[in-house]
Amino acid sequence: SVLPDEYAAVGTGAEMALGVLDPQFKPNMTQEEAIDLAKRAVRSAALRDSASGDGLDILVITKDGTKEFTEKI
Repeated sequence: SVLPDEYAAVGTGAEMALGVLDPQFKPNMTQEEAIDLAKRAVRSAALRDSASGDGLDILVITKDGTKEFTEKI
């Protein structure tokens, strides 16, 4: 990543998502904790910004490969 942070939010709902991510992100979170935090951040953005969409695509990248799934918000 070209960003210096360990996480990022981009797009019209980024400020709302960062409002969730900034106080709750912790280094060394479990995969489950990180996915839950990402879901909460996107849901927060979608509730306040109609352009943020109604679905969530999650891509998990580990040393063993990738896993992708989609959820409705």
